[in-house]
Amino acid sequence: MDILEQKVKALVSDKDAIYRLLTFEKNRRGLSSKELVFVGTAIVAMYHWCPTKSYMLSRLNELKYFTIYLQDRILYSYSLGYINEIPSKLKEKVLDIGNNITLKDVEKILKEKSVELEEQLKDNITSWTGEEGYKVTIIERSLAIIHYGNIKLAYINPTLKYGIRKKFELKAKELNALIVDFDSLPPKIRGIVLEAMIKEKYPTVRWNFEWNKYVVVAEPDGLTEDIVYEFKTTKNMRTYGEIFKAAEAQADIYGYFFRRKRKKIQTYILSENKLLTINKNINKGHAEETLASFLKIDKCREFLKPEKWKCKICELRNKCPAV
Repeated sequence: MDILEQKVKALVSDKDAIYRLLTFEKNRRGLSSKELVFVGTAIVAMYHWCPTKSYMLSRLNELKYFTIYLQDRILYSYSLGYINEIPSKLKEKVLDIGNNITLKDVEKILKEKSVELEEQLKDNITSWTGEEGYKVTIIERSLAIIHYGNIKLAYINPTLKYGIRKKFELKAKELNALIVDFDSLPPKIRGIVLEAMIKEKYPTVRWNFEWNKYVVVAEPDGLTEDIVYEFKTTKNMRTYGEIFKAAEAQADIYGYFFRRKRKKIQTYILSENKLLTINKNINKGHAEETLASFLKIDKCREFLKPEKWKCKICELRNKCPAV
């Protein structure tokens, strides 16, 4: 994260001020403060997994998506030269920043990110430190070294062939790291580590789009001139079909807003150690149907109970109005 991003993140870190601005923004749109307005594409697309969960998570995360909305508008406006400095305080006039940003401008930002990605891919080692204190280093997209206090774990890319895997087993031993399987990784970093190793690398950009009363925040896993790329993981083939429904809706919404023609969806099946790839045209009708279905449940609040097995693994089951 560069200094500019740090400055903008610090600006939008005041939750009380953000909440006041959210209420003000809804009022000037002619909406009640209780209306759901700022939503994320991934959670809206979750309608195809469970409509009730999609709605509940959207409610719980609205402040987060409004914060992202503000952050991106301020950061991009400065990068594009529409403002000369980052605001020092979160006042109501901050809400007008970004009104003149067009999709063409967002494509300029995407091109800049594409150049940045090319530079990053030249380096065979990437690392980051998570909020929980884990330091993760990925070597050649094949070996993950996870530091946490005095603990040093190693996880090897499960898709590697035997000979190459042996090479990285030796590397892990050289680094005095304990080789573990996927289930032994800290839960909060499992998906991130797996994505860093298996997910194809494309540039992407995050932006927000107006649809009906909503402001939909969209950030694909990848975005080229032609395709939207989406990557998912699932434990087994039993859940794949349901995961894919939501992933396809998500990709269609991205394509709909970013005006792309094709979608590429990859799903890694843990139990099978298999990567499934689907290439199809963007279905704009499907995107609109998903958004309209989400709007309907938001308005009607008719919560249908999903399959029991989904309820058993849902983190919201104790608060769910459908159970």
